[in-house]
Amino acid sequence: SFTINSSAGANGSITPSGSTIVAINASQNYTITPDSGYTIQSIIVDGASVPTASTFTFNNILSNHTIVASFRLIPMTHTIIASANTGGSISPNGNIIVGDGLNQSFSITPEAGKEILDVLIDGTSVGTPSNYTFSSVTSDHNISVSFKDILITHSIFVNAKSNGNATPNGSITAGASTDLTIMFTPDGGFLIDKVMVDGVNKGAISEYKLTNISSDHVISVFFKSAIITHQITAFSGANGAISPAGLVKVNDKDSQEFTFIPNSEYEIDEVSIDGTNIGSPQSYKFINVTTDHTIDVQYKKIELSSTKEIITFSFQNFNIPAIGEINDDEIIVFVPAGTEIFGLSATFTHTGVEAKVKWVPQISGVSYLDFRSPVDYYITAEDGSTKKYTVIIYENNLENPGQIEIEFAKYSVSETGGEITLKVIRKNGNEGKATVQLETLDLTAQESLDYTQLTTQLIWEDGDDNDKEIKIQILSDDINEDEEAFQVRLFNFIGGNKGGNSLSEIIIRDSNANDDDSDGGDKGDGDNNDNDPQAPNGNDGDTGSGSGGCSYSPNLDTETQNANKIFWLLLFSFIFINAFIRQKKRKIS
Repeated sequence: SFTINSSAGANGSITPSGSTIVAINASQNYTITPDSGYTIQSIIVDGASVPTASTFTFNNILSNHTIVASFRLIPMTHTIIASANTGGSISPNGNIIVGDGLNQSFSITPEAGKEILDVLIDGTSVGTPSNYTFSSVTSDHNISVSFKDILITHSIFVNAKSNGNATPNGSITAGASTDLTIMFTPDGGFLIDKVMVDGVNKGAISEYKLTNISSDHVISVFFKSAIITHQITAFSGANGAISPAGLVKVNDKDSQEFTFIPNSEYEIDEVSIDGTNIGSPQSYKFINVTTDHTIDVQYKKIELSSTKEIITFSFQNFNIPAIGEINDDEIIVFVPAGTEIFGLSATFTHTGVEAKVKWVPQISGVSYLDFRSPVDYYITAEDGSTKKYTVIIYENNLENPGQIEIEFAKYSVSETGGEITLKVIRKNGNEGKATVQLETLDLTAQESLDYTQLTTQLIWEDGDDNDKEIKIQILSDDINEDEEAFQVRLFNFIGGNKGGNSLSEIIIRDSNANDDDSDGGDKGDGDNNDNDPQAPNGNDGDTGSGSGGCSYSPNLDTETQNANKIFWLLLFSFIFINAFIRQKKRKIS
């Protein structure tokens, strides 16, 4: 037989207890019972721990054994019930056992697009914390969480400037997709000037409605006096002033004039109105102002001209004016024989600021001088420089030597015309021998490229007043270009007097331009009483002769000729009818 010794610690028992004799291969069962409020802490069999249970059995016993049971106090616990509705979660969740006096924390997590609506502890709201801890738990509890959709809001800032208000005004929070209407009210004596929404001018409106709001906005309202005014901003550059200057207020539809005052030795360079250059006027007036404007004037240093040329020189107190020939700094004038040249008044034009003889200022057509010896004229330029011209008078012993001039002041020819023919005429007399030099001068056309240079002398014998024909070769090229021009000049008149057209301009038309007048002569501009080569009623205006390609009015196209005929017919009919009506009125009166 074998012996099994059993024992139990305090707060419980083991049955059977003490020494128990058992047979070989027999079995022995033990019951382990804790006292009330206690539980089995451990069971030690033959010195080794075995799982705790309320019974233990030795089977097929072949040796002695020991069994010892120990007990411990059952600890006090509490239950916390944690729950969350849809839209989020709480962790841990469910029935949570917590030992007496211990702490228990919970974490609350909303789903995307949700936020905590409320947290209830034992039915009482504690707000919307995302974490909650029960401290020193001594009883059961309940924690429940609810969630809601996140409300998206936008900030609306309304700013009413002085002299009025906005409703609502200030910082406003508006829910997403909602609408908001703002009303604008001016103070007495004021009007709404403009409403700016996010920097965009919406005009002078009394209310503005934001619909389906999806972003922040800034709204500003401006007010103005009921008397409408506009602002003209006047700027002036250095070296001068503008009057009035700065910000100038102008009542609606009134006018405002500005004057420009350059400093000494300066002049107006340019005037800009609302950014557009209008030139260099001395003043500018805004008429019927209905909007804001800017005016800006800039000044520049006065550049004094150095030009000091005598342009024309003549004696007009003859039946046929004696016209001077200007060659560099010498002026030659032929006057009729027997002229008292010790007291003549010269008519002249020049590019300077003053003309003097022996330091005495000369007035054209007024000042009288003694021309029995050469007379030196001094022309003073703006910059103070001077140029001397020596006037020499010769008596022409012939009574009617005539005047020599080019038939027309202007000619036109196609560059494919081959040549152009000019006439140099002697008119109003043919007494004595007369000679004159002729030369061509470049303008935009160049000799050898566009025409063949010509220098020659023309001679008329006594009694000869036949026209002299001059032919000038015109050179063609394949370059597409604008019209070009050169001059033909008469100079060094001997015997005959200088006529009105001593200088003629020849215009060469590009061969690529439309040119229907293939056979006509040159269109000339005769001299006239007003010394204007373009005047329509010149004494000697006529059409010149020339080779093909020249402009010639009789060869205008048929449509143009018919139109001209109709025009003149209508004009003469009008004149006749008008004269007839006036005559009738006279008879009636």
